[in-house]
Amino acid sequence: MVKLHKFDEYIPYGKHRVYPEDIEEVTNILRHGWLTQGPKVVEFEEKISEFLNVKNVIVVNNGTSALYLAYRANNVDQNSVLVTTPLTFLATVNAAKLMNAKINLVDIDPLTWNLSVEELSNEKKFSHVVPVHFAGLPNKLREIKTIADEREAVIIEDAAHALGAEYYGKKIGSKYSKSAIFSFHPVKHIATGEGGAIVTNDNEIAAKLRQLRSHGIIYNDFQTVEKAEKPYYYEMHDLSLNFRIPDILCGLGIKQLGRMDDNIKERNRLASIYRDLFDTWDHATYQQTNENLVNSYHIFPIKFDNIGIKARDKIFVELRKLNVGVQIHYIPVHLHPYYSGVFTKELPNTMNYYENSMTIPLYPGLNDDHLIKIFENIKYLYNEFK
Repeated sequence: MVKLHKFDEYIPYGKHRVYPEDIEEVTNILRHGWLTQGPKVVEFEEKISEFLNVKNVIVVNNGTSALYLAYRANNVDQNSVLVTTPLTFLATVNAAKLMNAKINLVDIDPLTWNLSVEELSNEKKFSHVVPVHFAGLPNKLREIKTIADEREAVIIEDAAHALGAEYYGKKIGSKYSKSAIFSFHPVKHIATGEGGAIVTNDNEIAAKLRQLRSHGIIYNDFQTVEKAEKPYYYEMHDLSLNFRIPDILCGLGIKQLGRMDDNIKERNRLASIYRDLFDTWDHATYQQTNENLVNSYHIFPIKFDNIGIKARDKIFVELRKLNVGVQIHYIPVHLHPYYSGVFTKELPNTMNYYENSMTIPLYPGLNDDHLIKIFENIKYLYNEFK
């Protein structure tokens, strides 16, 4: 019988990496550059635009702000019906709730754990659909677009997990939606501390986003010569707040973006080791994909074969004691007290996933032996608590 492996140091489910050149870049900005609203913001946007092959990028102070602004720029309001998945971080729904939109949750696909296109097709009327590319796996955007177009609905991608992921040869965020958002939280592919971005190929939406990012103010594009000739002049055209990101964080993001291709390759290499290990065992599975997709593997969730939440939680606690930083992604939106009684639809696939799943460590810097020992710990504990 394989024995349990306790790691000397805590292994989190995800982790950022900061290199000497990152520190040097931030230090140079602190010594010589603008701290905010300066050239590094523009450079970061241009680098992301080139990486994703998308016309417009607007960087902001975090991924939640990106969602909020994307919703506003795409006319989410009290008259909207917004459809999304219950298997997401609360920000996806909260940002729409703040605009008094009606929100419908659609169950997940039992194999990909993304929003189910079959369930989406049963939604007769909606104005906006927000597919979440869960764990970095692209959702079925072609099918979603067909359904959305039939209802004249707008697609806004929550790609907080999916920077660098690809769908039929196109980077996520570059083709199928009006807008897509990304997050640069420390466990994401690019770590700026906090940060986010909205991308769009629609120039009018981009102009609206830039205005909303900074209090609804415009500083140029005035209609009269008199106003244009006043260098101090600005006008507030919409009600908003400050969602700007500092140049310091953008400098860090620029350096990290330069390593994105290697980051994705290493995440996929580590994920392939996990997949090979779990293929030898009948009691847990991983997110299913196909050859037309590139999963960016923000996280690596697994799902046990219906052991139930009590046994899952026991395994979870014991793994933490062994310094394996497992996590749960996510407690479904409809289970939170604030939303109690708001969503009444049955969501069996979501609940089955939630009660039997956990996220296990995956990030560049882990070595192959770590993954093997984590897998052996999971097998051992499963036999103890199933």
